[in-house]
Amino acid sequence: QALGIDFDRDALTSAQENVEANGAGTSVSLDALDITQDAALLTGRFDLVFANITGAMLIKYAAAVASTLATPGILITSGFQTHEKDDVAAAFASQGLESLVSEEEDTWVATGFKR
Repeated sequence: QALGIDFDRDALTSAQENVEANGAGTSVSLDALDITQDAALLTGRFDLVFANITGAMLIKYAAAVASTLATPGILITSGFQTHEKDDVAAAFASQGLESLVSEEEDTWVATGFKR
């Protein structure tokens, strides 16, 4: 089972088209949620969480994102720039997550953490 959330309805429409094109049907549910308004609604616990948002958002909402991670669990973050890398890592370290790996392409970063 997978849950996808985004605040952008166009992104959700595109995601739904991909779910259907890949035959994922009932195993994937999608929902509109704006973390800046609805962070308290992030109440599930998941084994694997992907957060593809800006570094500023990852830092500001690190507690909300980390709270959705099961124990043990893996968090993959992306969508931020190399100059934000250390601050993003520190934000999730403050939530008790351990950095696993970080990959860079041009000025973009993806980082994995574990609980």
